[in-house]
Amino acid sequence: MIKIELKNIFGEIAFTWESEKNTIKETVEKLLKDNLGNWIKGINLSGYNLSNIDFSNSKFYNSQFYNSQFDNSKFDNSKFYNSKFYNSQFDNSKFYNSKFDNSKFYNSQFYNSQFYNIQFDNSQFDNSKFDNSKFYNFVYNGIKVKKISFFIGLYKYDCASIISEDDKQYIRLGCFTRLVSEWDADFWNNEKEFPNDGSLNSQYRVIAFEFCKKWIELNK
Repeated sequence: MIKIELKNIFGEIAFTWESEKNTIKETVEKLLKDNLGNWIKGINLSGYNLSNIDFSNSKFYNSQFYNSQFDNSKFDNSKFYNSKFYNSQFDNSKFYNSKFDNSKFYNSQFYNSQFYNIQFDNSQFDNSKFDNSKFYNFVYNGIKVKKISFFIGLYKYDCASIISEDDKQYIRLGCFTRLVSEWDADFWNNEKEFPNDGSLNSQYRVIAFEFCKKWIELNK
């Protein structure tokens, strides 16, 4: 018999499953089955290959999935609140009617994935890739997204370029998500932290804004 123990974010044993030919996939599927309809809180599934697992109707809160692989997985009607997915891979995965509010997806990859009726309010995708993915009613901070790209390292905070379903153009700098026209009319909207004084931090913010605008020009 093979016993596999899953730990929580504090390193404590959170779930155990034992079977003759046990695998991580089988153990996680058992975890999902035993907790269907309940919140799975504080689980740590970092570093695992979780490909081809059906996470539909599952609910995770404050959990970690660092360096994990979710290729060809399904997330229909699932909820992942306040969770972290740094450096994870979701190629060819499907996200239908799911919510990932306040979650973080730094350096993650979503090639050929499908997003239908998805909500990612206040989530962060710094330096993530969505190549050849499809978005249908993908909502990010209240915007229905047609194309989106996130960038890190351009200035002090994360930033993003967004083209909405109705072809409006948005840029996010830090906690501000605004139309490009609004930025053009009032770029220096944070005089306390980024005054128009030629300081290095303020000029980095200008560079980040111009980079985001260029991405929109190339992708509109």
